[in-house]
Amino acid sequence: MALTLAHSTAHIVDILSFSIVVMFLVLITVFAALVVMRLVLSRREARLEAIMEKIRPLIRDLLTSEPDLQRAEWKVEHLVPPADYHELEQVLLENARIVKGPELDVLTYIFENMGYVDEDIRNVTQGRDFKKAESAFHLGVMKSARAVPYLQAALSEPDERVVFSALNALAHIGTPEAVDGVMDFISGKRRIKSSRVGEVVLEQKKAFAPLIRGHLVEGTLPPERLGLLIDLAGAIRDTQAAPALIAYLDSGDDLLRSKAARSLGLTGDIGSCEALERVLEDPSDEVRAQAAKSLGQLSCTDAIGSLARAIHDPVLRVKMNAAIALTKLGSEGRAALAERLAVEEEQERGVVAEVLGTEDVRLRGMPGASRV
Repeated sequence: MALTLAHSTAHIVDILSFSIVVMFLVLITVFAALVVMRLVLSRREARLEAIMEKIRPLIRDLLTSEPDLQRAEWKVEHLVPPADYHELEQVLLENARIVKGPELDVLTYIFENMGYVDEDIRNVTQGRDFKKAESAFHLGVMKSARAVPYLQAALSEPDERVVFSALNALAHIGTPEAVDGVMDFISGKRRIKSSRVGEVVLEQKKAFAPLIRGHLVEGTLPPERLGLLIDLAGAIRDTQAAPALIAYLDSGDDLLRSKAARSLGLTGDIGSCEALERVLEDPSDEVRAQAAKSLGQLSCTDAIGSLARAIHDPVLRVKMNAAIALTKLGSEGRAALAERLAVEEEQERGVVAEVLGTEDVRLRGMPGASRV
């Protein structure tokens, strides 16, 4: 019995030892394979970079000395071997990101007539999601107006990477058809991240600003869409949108009122001060808090008295925003804030002291407190 047990134990130990050796060998093999792959990739990257280095001087020369678009395309087609056309595409794209005007026209013409636009359009319509997003980006960089219908169709894709790449491309292309496509998407039913859309609109805010204002004035979109447009008006700092935003301070929707109060502060329109001061008494604490913050951003000195009274607000965030706003309104604003130190309520003393940034101020406002 004991011999059988010993034999079984020895057999298990042998199996475990063999398994450990096999695992070790597998790990060594995997590590060696990764090293080899890295070396192969590094050599490939170095080879591709060397090819691009040979192409770059040709493209730079065309951008500085070749006004004839057809002649420029002919030179590229005959001086760059077909085997290097992929690297040529990368060089065209990297230059297109940094040039404008006639120089970009040269690159766009070459990109179109060398077949790259057709390839990217095929990828946008038939490729996998990553390829769709990448090709949409290329079409935007090259401002390919011919690609607009295909990019608009890509806005219905389920993958958000593809959608935002297509939106970004349409904004860069900037033709009336492309801009309308973006606005139709923004005002549509699909839920989207406003921050990502804001990035797109900022690229071409001159084109989008009047369209956003038009939708805000009409006010016929659902509240969710109106809220997004209000946010965008503030994000692009459209001063001309201020009258439309002020109108939303009287909306029956608390969220729209708070978004309008926030965006007014971002527009820089000092003519909004009176309207913002009025909504410091709004029934929504979020609206009051945003209004207080915007009054500080716009340097509304006429609102100092109202902001000082807002420090008595029952909601801490409103108190804090009002106190911070007063610090931005010069010596008169800071003086009004310091007067709040005489109040009896501990919470208000704490708010003011925190804003002014000194514990000594907190102690000075406490009855019977002595300074050391």
